[in-house]
Amino acid sequence: TSPSVTTPKRWQMAAERVISNPELFPIDRSFKSVDALARAALRAEAREKGSKPKLLALHGISSNAEITMMQFRNLGAWLSEMFDVTYVEGDVEVEPRYDVQKYSEGPFLGWTPHSSLASLPENNAESQHAVDRVMAFCRKLGPFDGAFGFSQGASLLTRVLGQDAKGEVPLDFVILAHSTYGGSVFHGTFPSRITVPSIHIIGINDDVKPISEETAKQYESGPDRLVLYHEGRHELPRDLSINVSFQARLKHGLQRFLTKSLDHVPEQPTAQRQRRWLRVPLDIESVDD
Repeated sequence: TSPSVTTPKRWQMAAERVISNPELFPIDRSFKSVDALARAALRAEAREKGSKPKLLALHGISSNAEITMMQFRNLGAWLSEMFDVTYVEGDVEVEPRYDVQKYSEGPFLGWTPHSSLASLPENNAESQHAVDRVMAFCRKLGPFDGAFGFSQGASLLTRVLGQDAKGEVPLDFVILAHSTYGGSVFHGTFPSRITVPSIHIIGINDDVKPISEETAKQYESGPDRLVLYHEGRHELPRDLSINVSFQARLKHGLQRFLTKSLDHVPEQPTAQRQRRWLRVPLDIESVDD
């Protein structure tokens, strides 16, 4: 079942607050939809409260929120302090791969039973269910400032954005680590490059390196696309957190993307890390509650 396109009630209320009190919300841009206006209003209110930017995190195949939390931490502990991270999970249980039992007791999940979405046709029910699930998460738990995905999760984010012609999943940036999404699936599907600012993390010795690079080409080039390489394989090794060059470029890219919509990005956040962990199956029929 596809999620409803009706604007959630709390988004509608936020938009009404802006319209009724323009002096309190100095949002000087024009918006194409109520959703876009509501999202800007909610984020203006969040800035006033000192809330941290919200990040959605998607795991890879044969993984879960617990493992994704470890992977995200390997990118730098400051990321978990900077963002209010919501870790969500697919609803397909799969056999454990890649020795994941060393890091978690499971269950081990995927967004589809396939390791890569690239091999599935656009109208495949399994891949469309995964897209619908992520879009439902965004509308139910968002709005989010950005999103992180590893492997299949990165693939899925690209497909979500590529199919999101109506702008139902507005994001300021995405971090795509070791995406398994091939360029061939874009042929005849996405008429232009994805304009969401993007950070692509690629392992030089990763077997899917060419596919990850092809994925990066599907995003708008220039200052809004950053590609970061490391010497590992299909992983986010711990030493990335102490790699001075990698850390400097990652921080600079994120600050550049965030300052387009946020007044200030703290260099040394001190607030206690906040995170949400959603394993309970999401009822995508109730996204408008």
